[in-house]
Amino acid sequence: LPQGQVTDMFTKLQRLGVVGSQAELREMQDLISKGFGFDQPARMLGGLPTGRRIGSRWTDNPIGAFVAGSGRKAQNLYQAGDDLWKIYNFQFERRKLLDALQSMGAPERQAYIASRGGAGKALDDFLDEQAAYVVRNVIPNYNMIPEAVRFLRRMPVGNFMAFPSEIIRTSVNTLSRALDELADPNRAIQEIGMRRITGMMSTVGVIGPTLSKLAYQTSGVSEEEMDAYRRSLAAPWERNARLIPTGRHEDGTPKFINFSYSNPYDMIERMFTAALNKSEEGRLLGKSSDQIAFEAFSETFGELMAPFTEESIVTGALRDVLDPNSQVPVIRQLGQLVGGRGGTTMTGARVYSPEDSAGDKARKSFNHVVGTVLPSVVPVDTRGGELEPSRFARGFVNALGLNEELGIDPADRRGLERRLSAELARAFSGITESESQATQGLIYRGFEFGQRRRTASGIFNSVARRPNVTSQELLDAFVRADEARYRVFNQFYRTVEDLRAIGMSDREIRRILDQNNIGG
Repeated sequence: LPQGQVTDMFTKLQRLGVVGSQAELREMQDLISKGFGFDQPARMLGGLPTGRRIGSRWTDNPIGAFVAGSGRKAQNLYQAGDDLWKIYNFQFERRKLLDALQSMGAPERQAYIASRGGAGKALDDFLDEQAAYVVRNVIPNYNMIPEAVRFLRRMPVGNFMAFPSEIIRTSVNTLSRALDELADPNRAIQEIGMRRITGMMSTVGVIGPTLSKLAYQTSGVSEEEMDAYRRSLAAPWERNARLIPTGRHEDGTPKFINFSYSNPYDMIERMFTAALNKSEEGRLLGKSSDQIAFEAFSETFGELMAPFTEESIVTGALRDVLDPNSQVPVIRQLGQLVGGRGGTTMTGARVYSPEDSAGDKARKSFNHVVGTVLPSVVPVDTRGGELEPSRFARGFVNALGLNEELGIDPADRRGLERRLSAELARAFSGITESESQATQGLIYRGFEFGQRRRTASGIFNSVARRPNVTSQELLDAFVRADEARYRVFNQFYRTVEDLRAIGMSDREIRRILDQNNIGG
């Protein structure tokens, strides 16, 4: 098309709300601008602005200007990809509807247009409005996010909740539109509805399982092994995800790719997966039908609400480092106010040790919190409160062979050497192969087992220490403690069984537990 027609077309698409509304990008832009204060005007004095805009110190220098310019180019590229997809869908929906209308007789066509509120409109305008309506309502669109979600984004909970809220809205709208089209008396419109609902079912429930089955046949990892890994060793965010096996680590643990990161409709699949996983786990642990049903519902509901209710990234980092038992009054009060974890992350990793000096605690805490807001282009990681080269930076240094000159070890703290080719593939594809191994997972589960076992014993001990305790109270407390211990041991027994299922020997299991002083 000539340049003038392209400009007119893009202006029309903007007016119709088709382009310029990428949900994830717009949310990131809003969060960043509000966080740094870019949306705040300069202070006013006598009607005239005085001083600089809040946040301008970040860009009023050559380095800041370069980073900001690069960021804008990346944003434009990201937005352009989304806009191209929406333009394609706009044209596709318009073509489908035009073909359907042309297959109708004149009276039938006029009746259909009138039923959609298009009576008296030119055909081109009607087609544009209908296609734009579909695109706005079946593709995530930032402008359609409810005010309640926008308000929640300002609270210390939730991580990038605009996109999942749009997935819920557009999924319901897609199903509603498809059912409405299937109910239309015209066969051409029914075919549009059938293709729409078939496409949604394929995206949500076919592609993932098909990839999984193909991977089970080619990777040498069975479905039972992946289920065992997911049930007992996977991180919390992986337990209900679609994990595609790719091979094995040295200790036999399955390697996999988390397909859920690439699937925009993952949260819908996760709800069903959560219910199935919880049901299977309850059956293996011998729970009653009522318990299984309640836990399956809780797990499903939890997956649905997680993007809106979980603590935000920065809130979580602050809770990690604030100590409710600190000797410093301000830190102690803040830790008690937010439920600080005293130097431990939600997954049990240490940010700092209780034996560290006050200076080391402050340094590691600062690094840990700052690490949550550092852009990925910064070649530094802050895990455990310590600064170290990022994966990409280490791979780059390893490829150039400059480790000795720069004093950078080829392997990170976990003993993993980074290759530049692998890190480039990861950066451009967004696909990362798992690094979790059964050895580390068993250590975490062992520590968890020891803590839960002590908690179960405390049920009886707390009652036994009472000065006027009766024999009946002792007996009741013993029964409760014994039942709690049974649940703890039964859960760890399932973990051992799952380790056996992925090929770990009893001798290796005992060795790992003994080395880490996990008894019982």
